[in-house]
Amino acid sequence: MKQVTLKVSNCSVAQWSTLLLELNLVSKNWARFGPKIQLQAPSINRILSQGTSNKPQASSRKRHSLTTFR
Repeated sequence: MKQVTLKVSNCSVAQWSTLLLELNLVSKNWARFGPKIQLQAPSINRILSQGTSNKPQASSRKRHSLTTFR
């Protein structure tokens, strides 16, 4: 078995989640060609379960500009 260690610094929570989701996609897509990639990270199961869910996400709290019609 070959092993790689990534040390990531200065990333936001959103960037960390995105990185783990992208690595998960790579591991799933490469599995049919032979390599079996195993990911280990703090709270990876929670991140992957929320990031790969087909359930509707909570609406964001973005401010919408109000337009007045006359």
